[in-house]
Amino acid sequence: MNHNLVFSTLALSLALTACGGGGGGSSATDSNQGTTPPSVATPTPVPDVTPVNSVQVTVIDDYLQNALVWLDLNGDFIYQADEPSATTNEMGQATLTYPENIDWTEYHLVAKATAGATIDTRTGQAVTRDYYLTTPKQKSVITPLTSLVQGYVEQGETLENAEKLICQRVNAENCRIYDDYIATKADQLLGYSRAYMHIMPNGNNSIDFAIALDNAASVDLAMNNWLKDNNLNINGVNWAALNIIQNSLDQLVFSSQFSSAYNNGRNMVLLQLAGELHSAVADSIKLGLRQDWQIAETNIGTFNCTNGGTQTNTGAINSATQGGAGAIVEKVVQNNCSFYQGGEVFNSTKDFQSQLTRNAQGKLLSQTNTLSFTNNYTAGLAGIASTLKLTGEANYQSAGANYQTSINGYAKLSYKGENYHFSFSNPTNQPLVINGQISSGKIIIRENNQTTELIINESGWWLDGEKVHSPISY
Repeated sequence: MNHNLVFSTLALSLALTACGGGGGGSSATDSNQGTTPPSVATPTPVPDVTPVNSVQVTVIDDYLQNALVWLDLNGDFIYQADEPSATTNEMGQATLTYPENIDWTEYHLVAKATAGATIDTRTGQAVTRDYYLTTPKQKSVITPLTSLVQGYVEQGETLENAEKLICQRVNAENCRIYDDYIATKADQLLGYSRAYMHIMPNGNNSIDFAIALDNAASVDLAMNNWLKDNNLNINGVNWAALNIIQNSLDQLVFSSQFSSAYNNGRNMVLLQLAGELHSAVADSIKLGLRQDWQIAETNIGTFNCTNGGTQTNTGAINSATQGGAGAIVEKVVQNNCSFYQGGEVFNSTKDFQSQLTRNAQGKLLSQTNTLSFTNNYTAGLAGIASTLKLTGEANYQSAGANYQTSINGYAKLSYKGENYHFSFSNPTNQPLVINGQISSGKIIIRENNQTTELIINESGWWLDGEKVHSPISY
């Protein structure tokens, strides 16, 4: 043992203590404590925190819960551990945090639905296959439609043109691609999103949204065939109730599931629709039976309805000339008129409170006694709001003789928070025939693949075996 080293070390320690521990300051000796050394506070470590920002993301093909969302920093649409990520909640939403030195708008947001883990919150069931979704840069809503927009961009389209092409593809009246389709009740966009989900990339080979866009043609074909087979107007489809699955042959299968709340109000809504169709057919007779209208008959102003309420007529007429054509445009506004008189359902203002605005346009071709007409209705009945659009063509012999018409169109009605969509038409080559008070024919009302017949005969108009209106007479 080296005793010299021990003694040297001890001497050095004592020297340092006497000098205040080598710190160059005052002595730590306390007059009350003797020479007890002070306690030394351990410094609190400062965490290495990088400032962060965040963006809220929504993933829809119905709301997807437990979907992984990330900011695709390297542009390969595949999740890497160093890429900011989050998991969606039951509203399909996730708050994605990212370092302050990153501008999220310069990158794509990507989502992955995982088989057995990601939940479709409408059905409550886990998805059955993996698939990827994305959206153009600067967008935070991710859906199959936004994914196809990106597919168009990858094929060389500008973003603006890509968005227009998607809107044309889905035939939507109000096409807001980056909205929350469920919150805004944009049911048609939601329906097409459910369909296009089936051709989204699964990641087995590559994640290529341009290829997904090419495959979308098969979905379009299946959708068009379904509409045609069920004789549906695309604006009269109940997209919210539509289920679209892929069978073992990779074919799309369409079915519908209506909620109990929907079914509870369905009969009331069908009665409203039957009444509007009754009025529409009567209007087409009025428009077409005479070829020489007087402006006073159409632009009559405001008058009292038979059982209360008021009606205001305004319009314009171009009378038919010999061998020529005539046209009539009429707007009717009715407030609390029981204009379905003679019916057995609503026959007084107590039962039937309505506000109706009707725009009817007809073009009379006097050479062939044919009237092509378009009727647009908006109405309200006992809490039901409706929009009905129909077109048709009617043939006339002469006043008091046979009147035949073919009609088709769609209607959208809302009642107690539920939306109802219908397509309607008379059967092919079976026009409605009305001769005085004698009527025959039927109108088929369709709710996706569900049908109801409105039967017309000499005793009235019948819906599900119940008489809802008297015959049309003139």
